[in-house]
Amino acid sequence: MTFHASQALRAEALRILQQAQSMDNMGPFLVTHTHSGGFDSYILWASELPTVQEAVDQLPLIYEPDLGDTVRIEPSFSLEDFTCMYPNRMLVPQADVEDDDPGIDRPRG
Repeated sequence: MTFHASQALRAEALRILQQAQSMDNMGPFLVTHTHSGGFDSYILWASELPTVQEAVDQLPLIYEPDLGDTVRIEPSFSLEDFTCMYPNRMLVPQADVEDDDPGIDRPRG
């Protein structure tokens, strides 16, 4: 699959997610579970900021606050942020970009 074909799939994913959001008003929230072994991040779909208990109940995490675990829930972000698909901005491979082209975001690796 070429890079441009994969970008077309991301654009289609954005369109489908926008359609779903118009039906249920749910958006993505970033949930970070910090624990003794490090941290894990999840995306939780909800119509409003979920509580820690709601996140714990819906995600596959073992939350042990007595051992110092924390759960942080970031406010919802846009579907464009979620898919990295922005109007009038196109992500292209580094090899396809001239160094002086200011209108292109380059992948960061």
